[in-house]
Amino acid sequence: MKKVLVLFTVCILLVACADITSGNPNKSSSSDISLDLKPIKLGLVTTVGGIDDDALNDMSWEGILLYAKNAKLPEEDYDYKQSLIKTDYYLNLRKYAESNVDLIIAPCYEFDNELVGIIDDYKNKKFLLINTDIKASNVVSLSFAEQEGAYLAGVTAALKTKAANKQKVGFIGGEDIELIQRVEAGFEQGVAAVDPDIEILKSYTGNFENSLNGLERAEMMYDKGVYVIYQVAGKAGEGVFKAAIKNRENGNECWVIGSEGDQYDFGLCKDGKSVTLTSIVKKIKSIVYQYCKLTATDEFEAAVVKLGLKDNVIGLPLENPNLNEAQIKELESYKNKIIKGEINILLLPKRLR
Repeated sequence: MKKVLVLFTVCILLVACADITSGNPNKSSSSDISLDLKPIKLGLVTTVGGIDDDALNDMSWEGILLYAKNAKLPEEDYDYKQSLIKTDYYLNLRKYAESNVDLIIAPCYEFDNELVGIIDDYKNKKFLLINTDIKASNVVSLSFAEQEGAYLAGVTAALKTKAANKQKVGFIGGEDIELIQRVEAGFEQGVAAVDPDIEILKSYTGNFENSLNGLERAEMMYDKGVYVIYQVAGKAGEGVFKAAIKNRENGNECWVIGSEGDQYDFGLCKDGKSVTLTSIVKKIKSIVYQYCKLTATDEFEAAVVKLGLKDNVIGLPLENPNLNEAQIKELESYKNKIIKGEINILLLPKRLR
């Protein structure tokens, strides 16, 4: 029965991600415009990265806004609680649990410790947790095969670097935790698959909030000759884009690979061109929207779900203007090999094996 529920959930998400536009949250899903969507109350607890992090917080909120628009929810029926410091997580989650909110969304692994007690105390509440694997009767926990998307990021960085006759790429993560370590591992294996002689410089900002840390680390990498940096540092990653823009406007060609959402606009320079080579995106907006619908129709089923390239909820953006046709074709080939199981991606980076 559990396998059936998980398969059902994945199928629902596949339909959702194919059906919901990935752009402006004000655009409606064509199949939902005529539906009489049930009014529900929705609450989002953000991480300290803020609602405008262009990552998990931002994309989760876009999913809520899309449902609110299509269901014609009054503004008082959906909102978010901004966590300014990490101790706010517990307080904000409990406030929602004690309210009449129908679905509580927590888009980050950082909520795990805070949620354990609340989930047990409020079994009548439904929780959608992203980047977690908490198992409970009132929880859907979603996690992703980050190493798969990161492998494609590594391939992309290496293809671009090799074409420019360069020899160095960089990786900048937020906190040095298991989730980001999987990303680091996938990235370095993707680079090596294209050219094992390319050198990879790595650094962690120590958090996902301080963009100055990202800026300083990126500047050091570019000064050392790094051509492409893959950033997985949340809001701290904004500093990587700033460093790349500055470097480009000083006459030095360089690139950034974004994460979570399509971060092309983050890399825009004064000339209208972007330093964003591509991004590894997760279709969080579509997933959140679909679980709002499932909550409204009483079809919300507890599950622990792992999603990857084969599920079409993680991958590259639809448009990649800074990649040529040959590079996109090669990336598609690597993607298909991963989906078919022809490429085995180790989950630990070399430094931890």
